[in-house]
Amino acid sequence: MPFILFGYQARYYALTTFSSIALTYSLFRMTEKSLWPKALFFLSGVLFFYSNYVVFAAFLSALLISYALLLILQKNLKDLKNCMVTVLGLGVLMVFFTLPWYLIMHPSSGQGQFVLPVLSPEYVITFLLLFYEAYFPFRLNNGLPLLFIVGYLVFLFWLYLKKKTRPEYIFIFFLPFLFLFFMTIFTIISEVITSFVHSRYTMSIFPFLILIVAVILMRLWQWSKWLGALVLVVYLTTNIFSLMTPRSFLWEFVGEVARPYHTPDKVEIGRAS
Repeated sequence: MPFILFGYQARYYALTTFSSIALTYSLFRMTEKSLWPKALFFLSGVLFFYSNYVVFAAFLSALLISYALLLILQKNLKDLKNCMVTVLGLGVLMVFFTLPWYLIMHPSSGQGQFVLPVLSPEYVITFLLLFYEAYFPFRLNNGLPLLFIVGYLVFLFWLYLKKKTRPEYIFIFFLPFLFLFFMTIFTIISEVITSFVHSRYTMSIFPFLILIVAVILMRLWQWSKWLGALVLVVYLTTNIFSLMTPRSFLWEFVGEVARPYHTPDKVEIGRAS
């Protein structure tokens, strides 16, 4: 629902969410002989950059590291090598379509000085507070409840004990939180006013958080259909799994989407009158 809401408002956040999905999908198809996964990766990467280049840098870094970890856990080093060589070539091509704009326009996010953090208690505390601030909107809007994170980690640990490690489940969990890690680091080292842990900059990982929720609900359904159905109903109608007030964000988002928004021309007419 947040994705639909941002798309309905015609804001750039929706494009970053689409681009993150397209980048991930095309990366998983990168070793195919067909050219269209490469074209999709290149196009979505360029669009992502022009939507928000800081978010693009954080997401692409998190995606490539997470995908490399996935292939290593699958012991598929041949595909890892071929994929990364292809991505490197596409990355060089992306530079030619993005760097001139950056050098000419001098966007505000690139005008600040960058200070490398020193490993100290102050920076550790700052990092933890900012990291939680980056996650908090998803806890608040029920995108990924706090108890679901605990449940997912318990599920991964159970798979490890059963020696049934599923690398794709690790990928789903590792990617969004590695992205939040990079966005937190960018906020710490940048001296510009912008805080990159604001919810509008982290919407690109919303689909992956929903996948975490889906895995939990699927496993509960397989274990007990009654329990799975109950947890689903409670998740959709309350926010208690985030240990917050039992309000339903589903109905609030439905109300927001259903509410008509004024187009720019109507806003100008209203101001003139």
